[in-house]
Amino acid sequence: MWQFILTDLAYNNLGEIVNASERTATAGINKTSTAAVKLHLDHPLADNVASGDCGLKVYKDGLLRQIGPVVTVQETGNKDGGNLSLNAVDASWFFTKRLVGLSATGIEFAAATDRGQIMKTLIDSTTVAPLPAMPVSTDGYMTAGSTATYTGGPYKTVMECLTELSASYDGFDWQINPTEPSYNSAGHLKIGQIEIRPRIGNDFTAQTVFEFGDGKHNISEYSRTLDRTTQATRVYHISDQGPDIPGGPVKVASDAVAYGQWGLLDDIAQAQLSDETMRQHLVNEHVRVRKNPRQTITFNPHPLKTPDLGVEYDVGDTIRARAIYERSIRFDAMMRIWGVAVSLDDNNKETYTLTLSEEGA
Repeated sequence: MWQFILTDLAYNNLGEIVNASERTATAGINKTSTAAVKLHLDHPLADNVASGDCGLKVYKDGLLRQIGPVVTVQETGNKDGGNLSLNAVDASWFFTKRLVGLSATGIEFAAATDRGQIMKTLIDSTTVAPLPAMPVSTDGYMTAGSTATYTGGPYKTVMECLTELSASYDGFDWQINPTEPSYNSAGHLKIGQIEIRPRIGNDFTAQTVFEFGDGKHNISEYSRTLDRTTQATRVYHISDQGPDIPGGPVKVASDAVAYGQWGLLDDIAQAQLSDETMRQHLVNEHVRVRKNPRQTITFNPHPLKTPDLGVEYDVGDTIRARAIYERSIRFDAMMRIWGVAVSLDDNNKETYTLTLSEEGA
């Protein structure tokens, strides 16, 4: 059972949002989790929502899945009544609101340092008394398993640095693990703990977890997309100062096998990077991911046969998914769960949507 709890900005409970016409929650790897609720203007919590100074907790079977601020509220009304719609996010949203490297040189890591420890240092650097700290703890697992030289800033958001360090070749996965509101020894409010690992999730590929048209019959409908719009078999990165300046040569990566199958498809990777190793890693990763068309599958698990989210599978897990239509195998692949969305109707009926990408794509 899912519960949506409205809170004040200190995340003290104001009340459960029941009798809402729409409730949704999303979660994913390397992204901000979100939640949305739509309720009538005569709802007992309507005035609290309308003020905008509130937060939201989302629970599944008593386990906290998300906690964070409400960031948008929309009110509509007509002769038949009115509604309020709110959108909330998890604590990673604060990474977009804090800058690091507040100097001309930024925060330099001249020696190769684990990328997770770089992020820990950068996040911790935003806590400078008497300014309030971000409500994200860095006391959890923060080891990426790969190193880099890096400059945090000058004047970059935490999220920009997190994206640059995680999205490159030999980067890492990250997520925010929600926690009940608490105060650390310095008196700072915390509502989440960032986790950084080389890879987040479990491997369930030894068994087929989801099947359409055969076996478990636990997929009610699916959509498979093969997309070549971002395909590239050769990728360049040009430094901010221009091509082939002293100390900033053009970096390039390509794949000869992909040439033969798909032809030469050029692109330029966009990223404000100066470290040569990271620049080469960037183009290598672009080619690895983009040399083949991207296959993305979304599907709705059968409501009566859905494996239990958080118990039998979760975001980040690698699973085997299969679809058969009139004896034709439409797909049978090892897929990674990049995102999960759940929506609840007026009767609390749950509908799940999973977004998966083929491993190596």
